[in-house]
Amino acid sequence: KVAIDQCHDLVRAQLAFLDAALALGGTAAQAMRAFYEGLAEGPTPVNAYVKARLYDTSFARGTALEEILKQDPAFGWAHLSYGRARRSQGQLLVAVDEFRIAFARDDSLVEARLERGQTLAELGRYEEAAVDYEAYFRAVPDDWAALRGSASMLIYRNIRIDRALELLDRLDAQFPDDVELRMHRGAAYWRARRPREALEHYLKVLADDPGHARALLNVGLIYYDAM
Repeated sequence: KVAIDQCHDLVRAQLAFLDAALALGGTAAQAMRAFYEGLAEGPTPVNAYVKARLYDTSFARGTALEEILKQDPAFGWAHLSYGRARRSQGQLLVAVDEFRIAFARDDSLVEARLERGQTLAELGRYEEAAVDYEAYFRAVPDDWAALRGSASMLIYRNIRIDRALELLDRLDAQFPDDVELRMHRGAAYWRARRPREALEHYLKVLADDPGHARALLNVGLIYYDAM
């Protein structure tokens, strides 16, 4: 709230204030709603944008976003939210374009690069998706969930094993006992035609979980197919 008072158009502070108040509930949420209900539209679209997040239905929020974009097509936050809405409705091509516009209008919206990459991956456009992931990691290097998503895509879709292993090294340092990461590393070595190293990682999984079905299957396939 102090940040908003100092710089009212700081959208990230507005959204953080709104989300924190909703998470607390009770009088905090009531005070937050009263604060926004008392706001005039203002010279920028920020007030209308933040107030739209409080609408009860996705239809109402979408309608508000469309109106904001008609009045100010350069407002990157509205493009970001509109892209998210369209992605949730399965309109992936529209979402991809909205995420691109969001970042072009406001290069601080690094999440638009990530979400564009994720949406491109959903469309099967993996090479383009990898470009957006890498751009996002330059700005946010420690988004572990995004690193997992990118590593998986690089192994199973792009077949860019060297880069996938770099990401797995970082993830392993953060999550040293993660079974999913061991499975990914096994798959990476297998796809790199290094079956003995792949086998080593699958056997490590089985040492901790002897009934891990996918690891058992992969061990059998490596023995049969590669060794």
